[in-house]
Amino acid sequence: MENYNKEKEEFKLITKTNEDVEIEVMVAKEIPNLIRKKLIEKHIDSYIYNPHPLLNGIRLHICSQNPIEDLIEASNDVEKDLKEFKELINKEFMKVKDEENKEEKIEGVREEKSKEKETEKEELHIQEQNITHQSENHQTKRKRGRPQKKI
Repeated sequence: MENYNKEKEEFKLITKTNEDVEIEVMVAKEIPNLIRKKLIEKHIDSYIYNPHPLLNGIRLHICSQNPIEDLIEASNDVEKDLKEFKELINKEFMKVKDEENKEEKIEGVREEKSKEKETEKEELHIQEQNITHQSENHQTKRKRGRPQKKI
C-alpha cells in the first residue's frame, strides 16, 4: 500500500499507432458512446467494446489519419453539447420555477384575502351575537314597581 493512489484513473492508453488509438475509459459508458457518435458523424471509423463483462472499463478504438486529434475534437464537441444541454435545462427549470413562484404569490395573496374575509365574517358574527345578547338582556329586565296585567 505504499503507492496507493486515491484518485481513480479516468482512462488508460491501451494501444497507440500512427493510424490507431485504443483507450480504456473508466467513466460511465454513455460518454464513450457520445464520443463514438461524434466520430462516426465525421466519418471516422470508431467502435467501443467491453473487454470483459466482470471488469470495469469500456474500450474506445479509433482508426483515422490523426486519431488523437480526432479524439480530442470529438471530446470537445461532446463537452460543448453537454454544456448547451445543461444551459437549456437550467433555462427551462428557471421558467418553471418562476411560474411556480408567481403561482405561490398569487395563492398567498388569495389566502390572505380569504383570511381577511373570514376574520371580517367572524367579527360581524361576534357583533351580531353581542347585539342580540344585549337586546335579549334589555327585554328581560324587570321594571320596578307593580307588574302590568296583560290583556
